[in-house]
Amino acid sequence: EKIKKVEEKLSQSKIDFDKYADDLSKIRKKTAIDLEMAMATEMAPLKLENSKFIVSINTKNQLRMVLMRLRLLFQPIQEHQQGQ
Repeated sequence: EKIKKVEEKLSQSKIDFDKYADDLSKIRKKTAIDLEMAMATEMAPLKLENSKFIVSINTKNQLRMVLMRLRLLFQPIQEHQQGQ
């Protein structure tokens, strides 16, 4: 009986976590757009009107993919250095 209650609480906690994470992601995306727009207005007086300030938001999976790619890029270098 106690195990079932704990499992139900765990399940509800996962649902709550996903909801809060989704809410946070929406806020981060809106804030990123606001920051891009604010930076655009500040760039013109600096003679950077043709530049674009971009905020990139990476998810955990995207970050993991980037790290895997970096590891693939640097692994041959490390193996080469060890072989010397």
